[in-house]
Amino acid sequence: MRACVRKVEWISVEGKVPSGLREFMPAEVPLVTVEAGSPFRRIGEEVTWCIKMSQNLGSKLPDKTFNSLKFSNETRTNSAIFLLTKDGESFPHVALLSPYQVVAVNRVKLLVAVHSASRSCAFLASDGKGTLILQLEPAVQYVKCRFSESDDKGYSSGEYGEKLFNATPLEILEDYSDKAPFVSELRFDETNTYGPYSEGFGRLKKIAEEDTGREWPSPLPTP
Repeated sequence: MRACVRKVEWISVEGKVPSGLREFMPAEVPLVTVEAGSPFRRIGEEVTWCIKMSQNLGSKLPDKTFNSLKFSNETRTNSAIFLLTKDGESFPHVALLSPYQVVAVNRVKLLVAVHSASRSCAFLASDGKGTLILQLEPAVQYVKCRFSESDDKGYSSGEYGEKLFNATPLEILEDYSDKAPFVSELRFDETNTYGPYSEGFGRLKKIAEEDTGREWPSPLPTP
């Protein structure tokens, strides 16, 4: 989606430019891709600033996302997945997950395993909302989900040290710019973790295989 900000008259900002120059950098610049002109403008000049915004992909996992995370894909990447939750003071809280902990049952159902002693686990259990940030070079996707605790006995008993959540995507946004595409991803060294990570993925895969024939309840509407 492209949007053009209305024409504005730029004003001088004291201390923003060296003495004698009549150009300045505005105090606040939107964190977007500038596609028309330079952010440095003459005082009083009127400009039209075109920007590119996140694209709404709906609530079903797109092909690339689903194929990357689906339970039948045993070739998991070592690309970090970010989980955003909200703490008791409404501040964003970030956790790092691996693709071994996030498994797609189908395009509208995900299984997410989170360390049971983590604050993210507690926030998900109390609030039921979170966003998964997926690195899908050359783009990034934000998958807003409704979370509910799984009743799987192995996970609910604490046997695995993780709590399992069922996650239903509510909205999927994608950031991509053909002018400045992402060219690398944040990846982790799995030399010392491949064994236990693969074991955890195996458990999720088995649950996903059993879940393919189940219908999950519809998520509550987002307030």
